[in-house]
Amino acid sequence: MSSLITTSNELQNLVNLDSQTHKLKDIAQLFLDPMNDWPTINLKNIPDFIRELKEFYGNPLTVDSITKRKFDSNNAWQLESGSIIINVIELSTLYFNINNFDTIVENILKYYSK
Repeated sequence: MSSLITTSNELQNLVNLDSQTHKLKDIAQLFLDPMNDWPTINLKNIPDFIRELKEFYGNPLTVDSITKRKFDSNNAWQLESGSIIINVIELSTLYFNINNFDTIVENILKYYSK
């Protein structure tokens, strides 16, 4: 994934500046939300967040791989983040016919890198 945007702060600022109403903006905002819930302190680097998601849920990151993880009293924040990522994937599938998480993120970053 090559993009000029590497941090959640950069992407959040660009999403905030986007005055248009569109589904990719909604998906981008949803993508940003679980970074705040993820238990790693000060995790702002998008590739690091994706790496941690995949380490926890598996690669490729899919709705199925996320729903297979069970609550163990220590992973509530990861599961909360996972449920939001499921929403990201489902919205992208519904509106853009894209269910590949990496492609979804790539599309968000490309759009906001313009």
